[in-house]
Order: sequence, then C-alpha cells, then structure tokens
Amino acid sequence: MNSSKNEIKKSPAKRGNILLRLLGPGLVTGAAADDPSGIATYSQAGAQFGYGLLWTVFHAGRFRLMRILIASAVWAGSCQRCPEFRGASVQLKTMIIAFVGAGLFGAVIASAAPSSKKAIASPPQQGFDAEIARSAQAMLDEGRKTFRYETFGSEAFWGDALQLHKAIAGEKNGGVGSGVSPKTALSVGLKVDVDALPDALKQQIKAGKVNLDDPATTIALLKLNAAVGVTAFANPDGSVKSMGIQCAFCHSTVDDSFAPGIGKRLDGWANRDLNVGAIVSLAPNLKPFTGLLGVDVQTVKKVSLAGALVATTRSWTRMARPFAPTGSRRER
Repeated sequence: MNSSKNEIKKSPAKRGNILLRLLGPGLVTGAAADDPSGIATYSQAGAQFGYGLLWTVFHAGRFRLMRILIASAVWAGSCQRCPEFRGASVQLKTMIIAFVGAGLFGAVIASAAPSSKKAIASPPQQGFDAEIARSAQAMLDEGRKTFRYETFGSEAFWGDALQLHKAIAGEKNGGVGSGVSPKTALSVGLKVDVDALPDALKQQIKAGKVNLDDPATTIALLKLNAAVGVTAFANPDGSVKSMGIQCAFCHSTVDDSFAPGIGKRLDGWANRDLNVGAIVSLAPNLKPFTGLLGVDVQTVKKVSLAGALVATTRSWTRMARPFAPTGSRRER
C-alpha cells in the first residue's frame, strides 16, 4: 500500500491521470447538464460582465455543493447493493472533486465569451439611419427636458392660487410667515439636484458655511433650478412672484450621494419621501381646497397634515384650469 502511494508521488503522469479520473465525471456531468440555453446564458454573462460576477461563485457554490451532496447520498444509498460502489465515503470525496470539475466547465464557457467591449463594433450609421438615430436622441433629450422643467401652467394653481411661493419665501423675503428653510424642505421630501449646484456652493455646504435654516437659501436653490420638480418664477427685482411643479416633483428622486436628500437625479424613481399634505398646509390661501371639499381651512390643514390629501392634490390639473390664463401654457 505504501509502495503504491510512493509510486504515485514519484510519478506526475500518474497523479495527473488520477486527477483526470476524479474530475472526469464532473466534466461529463457539466457538459450534459449545461444545455444550449445555459451555455447561452453563461456566454452572455461572460461577455457583458467579465469577471464582475465572480463573487457570486462563493454563494451559489455552497447551494450547488449541498445539492450534489444530497444527490450523492441518495446515489450512494441506492448503490449499496452494487459491489463496485460499496465505498460510499470514498465516493463522497470523489463527488466533491467532481463538483469542482462541473464548475470548471461553466467557468470555461463564461470566460471564453468575448468581452462586449472587445466585440466587433457596428459600422457607423449613414444616410437615413443616421438621421433616424439623431432624431430619436433629440426626442429623448426633449422628453427629459420636458419631464424635468416643464410646469404645464401649474404655477397658476400652486403660485397664483395657493400662493405657496409666499410661504416658502417668508416675510423677510417678501412673502408671509417664517418661510421654509432648506432643512424644512428636505424634511418634507423635497430633493436637491447636486449637478445644478455650482462647485463653489458645494464646497461651502460641505464646509458648513451655508445657512440651511434660512429661507433665503431655499429661494437661491429655486433660482438655480436645483429643487427637483419645482420651478420659481422671479420678478425683475429678483423676488419670487410664483412657482410651479413638474412631472419630476413626484416621479424623480436623488441618490443621496452628496447628503441626505441631495444628490444626482434618478428620473422615473418615485419620490417616496414626499409629504404633499405638509407642503400644501403651508399655503397662505387654501380656498381652492375648501371650495372643492366643502370644508373650512382648519379641516383642510388637519387632513393635509395627516397625509390624506395626497390623492386630492393629484387632481390639480383639473383645479388649475379655472385659474390659468388662456393660452399661457400647454396643458398636461
């Protein structure tokens, strides 16, 4: 017995032969189990992500090993009557090594797939194809701009009717009340687009040199179009005369990469932090709501602060029409 082991240690060819015999079942099983759809999946994943998904091997491998161990136990139990398969403990070790061989088969397929970056580049478009591509991109750009910045005349309701801009500005800035600071605005779910902020302002915010408790800072952010989904309309002297909202008000958020509530836009992501009721309750003139609902101002504020007014505010397009000047802006 010892002599055979020494012989194996001295013979690399025999060691390779034994390793091949152990990996062989796994390679054959992998080749049999990896059907055309699996091979296509491995190839696409390898081409698109390269080794970027290699970390999943550790997690997926554990489940795959458990599956093979269970299958091995069932197989060993069913083969106890077969003299050639009496050594179940030896077979368990063999199956574990065979699992490595099966995994190697899938890994080879995935790594052999050409990288998408190295794939054959499509020839540049010419003629009508190029014109169609330019037109499609222009439509996407225009749609993004409309989604982000078009108010559709909503300033006639939010500004002219509710006068919400006056509550935001505060009495010191030509409005009413104490005003809405950036901290308060962020607390009710409003978001700030960090890409709209000048670099100098970003550095000042990081250094704590910007007063985030001052409503004047909120007005400055509105004038920079940095408040996601909100646009302020200014008078010639710089004071705010009205405000409107865009689709992005409800249907965009930020990634909080700069600070909570401040980051890069995520268009199409619902703003789940938005408290529309709390925002509406700040408006100096709530008559459009009292007239619609047939209740007094205190009831509107109570309901809005409870968050039950959110669904009602979604009908602002119907409510804004009586206040909108004829032909001022296109309707949604």
